[in-house]
Amino acid sequence: MSKIAFIGNVIKEETSTGSRYSGGVLNASLAALASKNEVVIVTNIKDEDYLDAFKLLNEKGASIKVVDNSSTNLIKDNKIIELASTIVCTNLNEIKADYYYFIPSLNHDIDTSAIKEISNNGKIALSLSGFMKFIKDDQINVERFQELDENLKYIEHIVLDKDMCPIQEFSHDEDHVAKKYSQNGCHEILVTYYDALFNYRDNFFYRCKYVSKSSSKRKAAGDIALAAYISKKDLLIKEEALFFATSMACYFMDDYDLFKLTQDEIFSKMIDIGIVNN
Repeated sequence: MSKIAFIGNVIKEETSTGSRYSGGVLNASLAALASKNEVVIVTNIKDEDYLDAFKLLNEKGASIKVVDNSSTNLIKDNKIIELASTIVCTNLNEIKADYYYFIPSLNHDIDTSAIKEISNNGKIALSLSGFMKFIKDDQINVERFQELDENLKYIEHIVLDKDMCPIQEFSHDEDHVAKKYSQNGCHEILVTYYDALFNYRDNFFYRCKYVSKSSSKRKAAGDIALAAYISKKDLLIKEEALFFATSMACYFMDDYDLFKLTQDEIFSKMIDIGIVNN
């Protein structure tokens, strides 16, 4: 069992039908718990939003550390109404974990200097998509994450979506993006593609096939896959861990309850996924 710290804030969106909470930290934490790991979440959220946002995670046994309960990331009519506080390195000093998974909803959520500092305590995983969501004129804009280059040497794992590759590196070739990150220090890169999840490490691409029914679910599945992968990579052969992670992502995209999956279901899906080494 690994202990994984998930670091990031959620977004509360108010609509005509009510409020809903979203954020990679929610889905990824559930995947890690379903993979039998110890989970701690470091976040900022108002007390009035806490119970609804983290109800299921509390029930499943996650430990949740709220650093600041004065504000929540709040969106209404596609505009940012309120921003939660930024998570800084000092918020993480007392957290001991095998992996620190930085998974913000918005770039504002995390002070990136924490990545270098916390790398001395454990391995770093990073979901790139949230770091590319900047606030401008009270709206969310997707832009290149400039600070990534200087942090690559501290990062063990990155996950991003195919659609983000041209924005981040001005390249429509996800292979080029993965190789560049690897050459600059990152050990492994996962990319969710239209019909596959691929992992790049040690100069090889490992591709696990699937069919994505929804681009939004596919992007969320990347966070699920990385959480499941780091949950199992130190216990299984890496290829098997990648099979397992992709299996969890597929079931997530098909709206399965990850906690009710049987070993036979997971194993069957792992066989269906298949793998191709390039």
